[in-house]
Amino acid sequence: VSMLDRLDPVYRRIVVGHFALEGGEPKSMLGMGKELGISRERCRQRLAGAMQQLRDLSEMCSSL
Repeated sequence: VSMLDRLDPVYRRIVVGHFALEGGEPKSMLGMGKELGISRERCRQRLAGAMQQLRDLSEMCSSL
């Protein structure tokens, strides 16, 4: 199980879309927000939350 699989589905979708982890072009916050029906700012906030969760998961895994 990857760390991305442990994220909330919306967080995962934002991370994968923004960084183009499944191929294609990276999506802007505005583009991701339109897809999800949220504002660009809310999308940015969710990306920040997702990145914090990934950092926390990484720290937990490295301390084992």
